[in-house]
This record gives sequence, C-alpha cells and structure tokens, in this order.
Amino acid sequence: MKQYPTYKDSGIQGIDVVPNHWYFSPLKYISYIKGRIGWQGLKSDEFIEDGPFLITGMNFKNGKIRWEEVYHITEERYNEAPEIQLKTGDVLMTKDGTIGKLLFVDEIPSPGKASLNSHLLVIRPLKNIYFPKYLYYQLDSHLFKKHIEDTKTGTTFYGITQEAVGNFKMLIPDFKEQLMIASFLDHKTSEIDQLIAAKEELIAKLEAQRKAIINEAVTGQAYKTGLIPTPNGKEVKFKDSGIEWMDEIPEQWKVVKLKYIVNKIGSGVTPRGGSEVYTEEGIPLLRSQNIHFDGLRLEGVARIPEVIHQKMSSTVVLPNDVLLNITGASIGRCFYVDDNLGEANVNQHVCIIRPELSKISSEYLNFFISSSCGQFQISSGQDGTSREGLNFEEIKNFLITLPPKSEMKIIADWIQKRLNDTNSIKKQTIQSIEKLKLYKQSLITEAVTGKIDVRDWQKE
Repeated sequence: MKQYPTYKDSGIQGIDVVPNHWYFSPLKYISYIKGRIGWQGLKSDEFIEDGPFLITGMNFKNGKIRWEEVYHITEERYNEAPEIQLKTGDVLMTKDGTIGKLLFVDEIPSPGKASLNSHLLVIRPLKNIYFPKYLYYQLDSHLFKKHIEDTKTGTTFYGITQEAVGNFKMLIPDFKEQLMIASFLDHKTSEIDQLIAAKEELIAKLEAQRKAIINEAVTGQAYKTGLIPTPNGKEVKFKDSGIEWMDEIPEQWKVVKLKYIVNKIGSGVTPRGGSEVYTEEGIPLLRSQNIHFDGLRLEGVARIPEVIHQKMSSTVVLPNDVLLNITGASIGRCFYVDDNLGEANVNQHVCIIRPELSKISSEYLNFFISSSCGQFQISSGQDGTSREGLNFEEIKNFLITLPPKSEMKIIADWIQKRLNDTNSIKKQTIQSIEKLKLYKQSLITEAVTGKIDVRDWQKE
C-alpha cells in the first residue's frame, strides 16, 4: 500500500508521524460516553423469554453481537437507564476484566430495544465529526490498546474509568476519508476473519478426530477394526459394558469407579495474596490455562516462593499425576505429569488425580478422561444439564474402562502415535491463526494512523 505524500510529527507518545491534514481530539469533546451507574444486577428470575435485550461482554464475537445468546429483560428494567439505551451505530466497549473488547451495533433485532450491564460503555458521536465505524477501528488499534495499558487501574482485576476513555486522543482525518478507511477495513478484516474461521473449523475437526481416535482405543473398538493388533494375535470377544452411553468392551476388561484405582483426588488453593505473591523465579503454580489436551504449556506459568510451596505440601505435583481442570470454560482439559516437570504445585481450579500404578498407568488414565466417554461424564450431570464445575465426589465416581495392565501401554502408545500427526497439524494451524490475527491488528493500526493511504482503494 502507498503512503501519504506528506506527514507531520504527531506530538503523541507511541506514534511518530501522521498525515499532514489529520488532527487529534480528546474523545470526550466529540463523543457521548456513558456506562450504567448504580446497577444492582438481575436475579435469575428477572430474565424473561422475550423483551428488550441486555448486552454483556460475553455476547461479543469478532466485533459483533451474538443476539441469539443475549438475555431479555422487562420494559421496566430497560427504562431504568435511558442514558444507555442503545442505538444503531453505537460502539460498545468492556471497561473492566478483559478491557477493550469492542462491539459495533449494526442492528437491533425485534423489539428494537437494548441496554447494557455495568461492565460496558456506550460511545457514539456527539457531532458530525467522525463516522461510528471509523471510531470502532480507531479503538481497535494498537494506539488505543496502549492507552488502556497506560491508564488502567487495579492489581488483580483491572478496569478503565469513563474519564480515562474520554481522555484518549482520537486521530481524525476528513469525514470522506474515514468512510473509505472503514470500508477498506470492513473488506480486508472480513477476508481475514473468513480465513481464521476456516482454520478454526479445521481445528474443530481435528479435535473431533482426536476424541474418536482415543475413544476407539479406550473402549477396545480398535481391536474390532483391526487398528490395534489383538493381544497374542487371538480374536477378542466383546461383552456389554453395562453402561448406557458406552459401547461394548473386550470380554477381559472391567469397568471400575475411579476411586478404586487411584491414591489421591484433590485440588490445590490459590496462595493468600493471589497474584501479589507470584515471583519471576520460583516453583511453578499450575493453573487451568497451563493444562491442555496436548500437554502442559508452561510459557508464562505463575511461580510462587519456595516457602509458600512448602505450605502447600498437600498439593505438590508428582510424576505420573493426571491433572484435570475442574472449573470454567476449560473444564475437562487434562494431561499427565512426566519426569521432566520438576517441582510444581496447583491452584484450586486444577485437580490432582494420582493413579495407583499397579492398577492403571497415568498415560492410559489421561487418555480415558480425555476420550468421549470421559468428557461425557465431565460435561453432563445426572439430568444431562451442563456442568460449570466438578466436585471430588463426582470425580471419584467416574467410570473407567480397565484393560489388563499388559495392554495399557500398547493402547497408550498406539493413541500417542496416531495423535502426533494430528497435534502437529493443530499446532501449525493455531500458529497460522495467531499470525493472521497479528496481521489484522497491524492492518487496522496502519490504516487508522495514516501509515497507509487507502483513499484510492477499490474493492476488487
């Protein structure tokens, strides 16, 4: 892309030069910026099946609203805060937690009414100075993200004030140019989002394939299909597993409750003081973000001092432990500990399952928990409803297929060999997605700071 013919010093930290005819203005002088004040929240019985929408940060997806997931509130609740009743063209922003998530309101479905909770701000132009979609992209640039980092408050839970958002100096070209920049970015980011969506679909397929591979093995079905050679070359006979949601299993296998084949089931705690006690060097404190189906990811792992680690002696991680996430969006993710990890501990969101190695191997137990049979028991309660957390009693009563010990290593090795290729493709795909996201972010920043000139751009 070409550049503008002339530039000038910006006078703003974080950006060197801007096009000669562009200027800055604090957002508060040209914008309506409001959040909900004095919000007491809603009780579950106050949500209704139809009525005005109540938007939260959970409804944001790639800058758009997932209307089908938005809760409805009564007209009375909607009318409590007229100052944040939404209009088409509004830009919404999360102001705490994950600060700076953005959403552009391009429509408000029937009944055409929407409000927002106390964690969001609504921003709209006061004068005919900027185009709303241009504002959306300006706030999605590195320029505004740096402003957030410089002005956010808090220690463990971050937030940004309405005043700080208003003090952001918005870079403004002429109105026609804003329209062109927004159109350019609409087109280009849509293309990038489509590529990302295709790659995310591939990851979903790979994940389904991973579960199928593991499930075939831990239920013995891979013997039927000939994917795993039968023990001693003999035909394997099958029997009813006795469980409604599980296939037949080999005749020599058992189904047992987890509590009978492990020595420990328990989770850790968050050290007193939370993140304030984390150190750059020390003992790794494994949290749910470190536990993944393809291994333990230790980049950026939290660390605690040795003295705190010793106080948490009951939750020290040992080789062959299986670590299981028991709360939140990552519930069910698991992996086992090998001899290379060294000393480590876990917080309250991670459960340590310590197998009795004379009865079951850690690799086999890990694969079973990550199989469809294991994940079914994690994700569904007795009534089939979705779980948000697991307690130790539930984990103890998980039903596990138990082959003869001699078969476990054969099965685990076969699974791992099959998964190596799948994991490699998945890793490459994730890396590709990250590169696309970085490119998208860079393109937005370059366009809204005038690093590239799109005035003559035409859609191909």
